[in-house]
Amino acid sequence: EQAQRIGIVIAFGLGLSGHLPAKFIPRHHFAKFGPPDLSLRAPLGPEGDPFFGLVEREFKGPCRRDPERITVSDTPEIASDIRQLYLQTSWADKVDALCRILDQPDLTMALIFTETKRNADMLEIQLRSRGYNPGLLHGDLSQKDRDRAMKQFKDAHTRSLIATNIAARGLDIDDISHVINFDVPLTPEDYLHRVGRTGRAGRKGVAVTLITPSEILRLRDVERMARTHIERASLDRDFPVVVDRVASA
Repeated sequence: EQAQRIGIVIAFGLGLSGHLPAKFIPRHHFAKFGPPDLSLRAPLGPEGDPFFGLVEREFKGPCRRDPERITVSDTPEIASDIRQLYLQTSWADKVDALCRILDQPDLTMALIFTETKRNADMLEIQLRSRGYNPGLLHGDLSQKDRDRAMKQFKDAHTRSLIATNIAARGLDIDDISHVINFDVPLTPEDYLHRVGRTGRAGRKGVAVTLITPSEILRLRDVERMARTHIERASLDRDFPVVVDRVASA
């Protein structure tokens, strides 16, 4: 009911449309703001935020009647129902290990993260050559292609989506059962935001990070700084061979 009385919503970041139902804010009522150009030297907001300082400068008069500010923590917590695993493999066997995970019968939807757009493109080609049908989401795609990939994934037309960190924030799909880090995240913040895409709405989730032997120290740094525990998995024990895999993964 409160949302129906909102006249203007100003948001910074991705995914506002995923947090408010369309009946409250129709698409043609959206105005998108990117990060402010700090060279404009906009006055700082009440908490030293240049973006909100810019907003305060531009939106005056009736638009400023009884404004409310809602903030979301930049450091999400990992839900207790998310099982965090890492799987050590060689670089040459990484795609094989990924396919074993995708074949598991308990996987309903998988979000696969790569660190670069080039890796995402290459991984999509490799998976398609093996009979999988993943979606693809990264910043070099047109908005139309990104919207199409998101819709197909949300509507369960594809069981897996390869993405860079563009999808780590603001993506809110309750049915993602697995998050797979094909590349080790560079920062603990990236890890937390990625893992937070599974285990939503009280569901259980699995987060698997694929690493090569040389990346174990990097993973331990992420684990320590994120204040979490990632247990070692075994390919044969945790992801056994499935004879009749689902072809639409």
